[in-house]
Amino acid sequence: MQMPSARTPSGSVSAVDSVSAMQMPPAAMPSGLVSAVGSVSAVSSALAADTASMVDSASAAAVDAVSERTPSARMNKRTTARKRALNILFEAEQRGVDAATLLAERVADPGTHTSPLPSYSVEMVEGVLDHAARIDELLTTYAQGWTLARMPAVDRCVLRLGTWELLWNDDVPDAVAVDEAVAMVRDLSTDTSPTFVNGLLGRIMDLKPTLLA
Repeated sequence: MQMPSARTPSGSVSAVDSVSAMQMPPAAMPSGLVSAVGSVSAVSSALAADTASMVDSASAAAVDAVSERTPSARMNKRTTARKRALNILFEAEQRGVDAATLLAERVADPGTHTSPLPSYSVEMVEGVLDHAARIDELLTTYAQGWTLARMPAVDRCVLRLGTWELLWNDDVPDAVAVDEAVAMVRDLSTDTSPTFVNGLLGRIMDLKPTLLA
């Protein structure tokens, strides 16, 4: 005897049919269902792409924020600041104007530079001016046959900045102060300047404990 088929409530039939349809290949699905499934897939893909983009953007921002706090980032900023400070001292000397006055003008108006004068540039120039007599005395004493007047102008300004960093700025390691000064004259002055600046600042670095006593 053949048993009658059990009746399934209409709601249950609809749910089963929907699940079965989701498992069908697209060709076997009714066109309306294919469209609905495709729309859901498209939305899911778009959401996944947006989420990945947000994660990537957040990660990049986090990396940039950390990079700003790394020693190398701080060193690069100070390298730029040293060059801006050198520009002020060199320009003041060449134009025969007061360096403090020129500094104030550059703070108010950076001139050809698009960015404001870095605070470390201001600190360096003010430091050199505050200790100008002592700095020039030391350079004259340990230059071994060179007077300040005989030195190339770039060397003279770089040596003043380097001496200030060595003796009056504990935030900068001595070796870094010397290396940065040598790098500036290598780029901007004579072929013999790196050796001369390295030797003179190296001598002042070696005598630092007694010079500050």
